[in-house]
Amino acid sequence: MEMSPSRRDSGYYDGSLEPIAIVGMAMWDAMVNRELKTAERVPASRFNIDAYHHPGAFTRPASITSPGGSFIDTPPEHFDPEFFGMEDDEALQTDPQHRRMLELVYECLESAGITKDAVVGTRTGVYVGNFSLDAVVKSCRHDYDRHAHATMSIDPGLVSSRISYWYDLKGPVFTINSGCTSVFFATDTACLALRAGDCDAAIIGGVNLLQSPEQSISIAKYGVLSPDSVPLPFDSGARGYLRAEGVGALYVKRLSDAIRDRDPIRGVIRCAHLNSNGAQPGLPMFSPNRVSIENMVRDIYKKAGLDPNETAYVEPQGIGLAFADVSEQIGIGSAMKATRRKDAPLLMGSLKGNFGHQEAGSGVFALIKAAMMTEAGVIPGLPNFKHYHPKVDPDGLNIKVQAETIPWPTGYATRRVGISSWGWSGTNGHILVEALDALYPGYQQGKTRDHADYDHSIERPLLITYSAHTRNALRKNIVKHQGLADKYYLADLAYTLNMRRTR
Repeated sequence: MEMSPSRRDSGYYDGSLEPIAIVGMAMWDAMVNRELKTAERVPASRFNIDAYHHPGAFTRPASITSPGGSFIDTPPEHFDPEFFGMEDDEALQTDPQHRRMLELVYECLESAGITKDAVVGTRTGVYVGNFSLDAVVKSCRHDYDRHAHATMSIDPGLVSSRISYWYDLKGPVFTINSGCTSVFFATDTACLALRAGDCDAAIIGGVNLLQSPEQSISIAKYGVLSPDSVPLPFDSGARGYLRAEGVGALYVKRLSDAIRDRDPIRGVIRCAHLNSNGAQPGLPMFSPNRVSIENMVRDIYKKAGLDPNETAYVEPQGIGLAFADVSEQIGIGSAMKATRRKDAPLLMGSLKGNFGHQEAGSGVFALIKAAMMTEAGVIPGLPNFKHYHPKVDPDGLNIKVQAETIPWPTGYATRRVGISSWGWSGTNGHILVEALDALYPGYQQGKTRDHADYDHSIERPLLITYSAHTRNALRKNIVKHQGLADKYYLADLAYTLNMRRTR
């Protein structure tokens, strides 16, 4: 929500490494309420799990140990090709991951108060993390009926290009595959481009749809999937991870530009840092390395010039795979314990306990969670956590898995979160996200009535404009906004709907 121009302000930030402003997000209630999105049996719209599910994946060919997953509510085939200027045959051949990213970027810009007209022709970069080849695999099964659109429309490397094409964006375009660190690499690349002046804004996205059994079969052979489809990050009872779908996008700008343009600023990326494990004799390439993780965390604070003791919470990848979770906890804890007060242990959690693991797309959800935590001043609890793994000494590492939702702890100069990831490419990533008010305490933006520090009450009638592509969509749009009307000042709502959305 944007604040109407009747109250504006000034502030100040001074720093050598320009912070990057995050604008517009969703996905909060399930985390605050410690909800676990119940794993569901793989829907028939993805593939027939009954033909593959078997507990003996190591001995039985073409089998999957885990019968369930976490899936987006909208079936993959649901899409409005006319809205995005696609012919029906092209839309039919296009990977649903391309289609979902088009939709999510539109929603991202809407929530950020950025109209399509405002981004057309601009130096906006697109950076998307994605590794799924499911659409390619499915297409190859039907090579007798291949369409001209099949080659480009299912190429996972072109999902970012699809976005830049439809929105007419002129900045750099990258689709990055480094496994589960893909969005971390995308974020670091976007931040570097913004600071170097290669683009003026950037879209950071991540996508993971489960459309075909082949990848699940291969992953099951490693023995890393939860047989009961229940993820238990950091818990001694963890038995593997839950594969999850997810699509997300962020719109980011240099902080100075976002302040100049009076954008709603939901959080700030202070720094991103990456490294690689190199050779690990006797271990597969995907094994996380606690020493590499420790070095990465130490290095990011040196790079950013920030005090690690001011970070209250770190979100490791925490997928519910015991050997990996242990490596992360020991690596991160070892890097940050040296000067940390014993009465202020480093808090940890993982959204994989709520939603499962979105793999290549997971980083975008960690970013969204981190920004929302710092904005709201709330640390969500981790559902189902009971006992630490016996190889983890929480007192010695000065860490604590936060099982219950709590307000932000006192005694910190800022609200800062570190998010961390490791990928099957042998790479690691860490990002520091911070609340805006510590950097720019005077900045004002639209808030709910309950949290606003201003009064925009107004007695006269105001015009509110609604628009949509179809009558049915218009009705749904009006109904959705009726639920918001009482939460915000009418002046802010009218300004946002009339001036800061695409019509």
